[in-house]
Amino acid sequence: MQYESQTMVKEKSTANAAIDYRAIVRDMAPLVASEAREAEAKGDLTKPVVDIFLESELVWFMAPRELGGGASSIRTCIEVLEDLARSDGSTGWSLMATSIHTLYASGWAGDEAIDAMFGGGRRAIVAGMPGPIGKATKLADGRFRGSGRFGFASGSGYADWFLAGMTLSENGEVVRDEQGAPATVTFYLKRDQIEYVPNWDVLGLRATASNDFVVDDVTVSPDFATNVRTYTPLRGPASYRMGGLAFGAAGHCAVVLGMMKRALEEIAIIAAGKARLGYNGPIGSHPMFQKDFAVQEAAYTSLRSRVIEIFEELEREAEAGNPPTPAQFARMYQFVSWVHEVGPEVVRNCHAWAGSAGIREPSVIARCLRDASTARMHSVADPIKMVNAAPHLIEQYADQARDRG
Repeated sequence: MQYESQTMVKEKSTANAAIDYRAIVRDMAPLVASEAREAEAKGDLTKPVVDIFLESELVWFMAPRELGGGASSIRTCIEVLEDLARSDGSTGWSLMATSIHTLYASGWAGDEAIDAMFGGGRRAIVAGMPGPIGKATKLADGRFRGSGRFGFASGSGYADWFLAGMTLSENGEVVRDEQGAPATVTFYLKRDQIEYVPNWDVLGLRATASNDFVVDDVTVSPDFATNVRTYTPLRGPASYRMGGLAFGAAGHCAVVLGMMKRALEEIAIIAAGKARLGYNGPIGSHPMFQKDFAVQEAAYTSLRSRVIEIFEELEREAEAGNPPTPAQFARMYQFVSWVHEVGPEVVRNCHAWAGSAGIREPSVIARCLRDASTARMHSVADPIKMVNAAPHLIEQYADQARDRG
C-alpha cells in the first residue's frame, strides 16, 4: 500500500519532550497484532497502523525538538522499537527505518533542505538507502548530479522523502575523504523525484515495504547532498554527535530484541498447554523444556542489558563532546553482529518447541521465525563486523594484562 502526501503540517512545539512514546506503543499493541497478517499479505503496513504513527508523532520521536520531534534518548529509542517489534517485527522494523532516516535528514541536511522538509510546520517522513549505492558528480557550480538504483527502502509506503547514498566524483576522479576512502554524500529527495519500484516479495519482514527506488540523473543543490557519516550534525541534541550510524545500529538491535522477547512469550504460553508423546503432562512442565527456556531467556536478558550499556556509554561520550573512538565503534558493531546471530537462534529454539503450533497459520511464533531469520541477513549483522572488531578487542585485553604486570 502506498500513502500519498503523508508529511504532517502541525505547529512545531517543544512539548514533544513530555510524550510517553513507550505508552503509545503499548496502547497500540492490540491493533498492531490484529493488523499484522493483513499487512504481511499486502507487503506494507495497514492504514490504521500508519495513522497512529502520524497522530501519535511516533515517526518523529528521534527528530530534533526544534523541528517538532521528540529528541529521545538512545535508551528510549531502543525500548520503543523493542516494544513495537515485540508486537510485530515488520511494524517495529518500519518505524525503526523511517524514524532513524528522519533523524539522519533532520540532523545532517543543509538549511535549504530542512526548510523544504520541515518548514511551514511540515514534518517529513523519510525512508531510503543511505548506503552509498549510487554515483554522484560534483558540478562546477557546486551542485550535485546523481543516479542509482537503491534497495531496501523500509517504510517507503508511507514516506514522502527519500535518502539516497552516493559515492562522489569530481572532474572525472573519485573524491577521497581524509582516510583515503571514497567520499560519500546523501541526497534528500522528494517522492516525486524518484521512481518507486514495488518489488518486496520475501520470506520475512514482509510488511516493511522495503522496496527499490531509482534516482535517474537528478541534480540537487549542496544543502540537499550532505554527508550523514560524520559526527558533526548541523542541529539536534548533543547525542547526535555519536553519529547517525550509531542510532541505526541501536535500532537494528532493538528490533531483534523485540522478536526474541515475543518468541519467549509465545512459547511460554504454548508449552503450558502442549502435550507431546513421551512427556508426562505438558512440555512446559518438563525439565528439558524448562532448562532450555532458562538458557534462551538468559541470552535475551544479557544481550539486552549489554546493548543498552554500550549505546548509553556512546551517548554519554557524545554529550561530553567526544565522538566514538575506533575501539568503541568496534565494540558497538561486535554486539550488533552478535545480537543478530544469537537472536534468531533464540527464536528458532522457541519455534522448535512449538511443534504444530509453529506451522499452522496464523502463527505468531512462525512469523517471529521468518522475521528474525530475515533480519539476520542484513549487512549490519555481517560476521565481518566481528573480524573488524577483533584487533581492538585483542589490544584491549593485552593492555589490561600488561597493566597488571
